[in-house]
Amino acid sequence: MSKKKIIGIILICIFSFSAFVCGGIFAHQYHESRTRADSFNDLSGLINDVEPVTPSEDSSEEELTEETIDPEILEAQLAQEKYGRLFEQNQDFIGWINIPDTNIDYPVMQTPSNPDFYLKHGFDKEYSDYGVPYIEESCALGISSTGIGIRSSISWPIPACVSVRSPAFAGRT
Repeated sequence: MSKKKIIGIILICIFSFSAFVCGGIFAHQYHESRTRADSFNDLSGLINDVEPVTPSEDSSEEELTEETIDPEILEAQLAQEKYGRLFEQNQDFIGWINIPDTNIDYPVMQTPSNPDFYLKHGFDKEYSDYGVPYIEESCALGISSTGIGIRSSISWPIPACVSVRSPAFAGRT
């Protein structure tokens, strides 16, 4: 066998092996992205529809002053009703981000003691190449601010740091 033929066979073997490895990586990434999308869809199914409480027009002024609840407390109660099942599954859950007309519909997490934990972990705290959106450890929940920075390893069609108002579990411990 000539030297050129041996080199050709070796190159074909290397290219075949490389194609096999790349195909395996692609299949793994595709499977994980489908699994992640399905798990986020399952999580969004745990969100309860809650109607905000507004005073009726026929309520007297006396009823309104006696029963008026601090808006922040009311917001926290509504959030607990809406997202309570998610919070029971993972107490790092602090809210949900949904941007209409996009595929952005995810839980938002925070771990002050381990800031980048959710960069490479899913809602279930298992390793994931995709992670879950999370807010920085320096963001203080429950304090009024103009916005909260959300970070993620997920490819979004908008900048990776967006602002949202009113964290869902402002009073969590």
